[in-house]
Amino acid sequence: MEVKSNTPIQTLIICLEPAVFENLTGKSVNELLEEVDFLDRNAAEQSGPARLKSIDFAQKICGYQAFASFIDDPRDTLFLEAKALELVALQLKQLEHLTGKTPQKRPMRHKVEKIFYACEILKKEMVDPPSARELARRAGLNHNQLVQGFREKFGLGPFEYLRMIRLEKARDLIASHECNITEAAFRVGYSSLSHFSKTFREVFGKNPKSCA
Repeated sequence: MEVKSNTPIQTLIICLEPAVFENLTGKSVNELLEEVDFLDRNAAEQSGPARLKSIDFAQKICGYQAFASFIDDPRDTLFLEAKALELVALQLKQLEHLTGKTPQKRPMRHKVEKIFYACEILKKEMVDPPSARELARRAGLNHNQLVQGFREKFGLGPFEYLRMIRLEKARDLIASHECNITEAAFRVGYSSLSHFSKTFREVFGKNPKSCA
């Protein structure tokens, strides 16, 4: 078949094996057929939302790019396959919009991100840290999720983690000669020098003086 460069695009057909389609999209072929059937019923009843023009425009551009590439170099299969997948993705977005099945947006912070946010709070407020329940509330977690999340990520509870970052910060201050031992202890939130020295030895196996 001879194809000329000024031929208008009427229809582009993309064929995917069902297993490939399901693997790429997470949708079964039956789900796709149900959505198409739903649209057919809505079209007959003239109900439902209008098509998104932005997606239609993107599909048109993508189709012309695929068509132009096929005319210029039909052997450039990588580019053509990429455009075919882009068209499938755009069509599925349009279907999700038209059927009202647009995926729910992910919460602003996933659980892991919330744990790291809690870590940042402890780092910034190590001198006067919030309580465990207040920390959980500020991070958007409940108390059990907070404790479980810290143990999963660091192998430590929230306040064991706080102790570690306090001691590591104090060790760095002492080693850099930015502070003496007493100043370093108070700077990271210890009010008792003896308690600081005892905890330092337990964690690092040596006295704070050995870092000076």
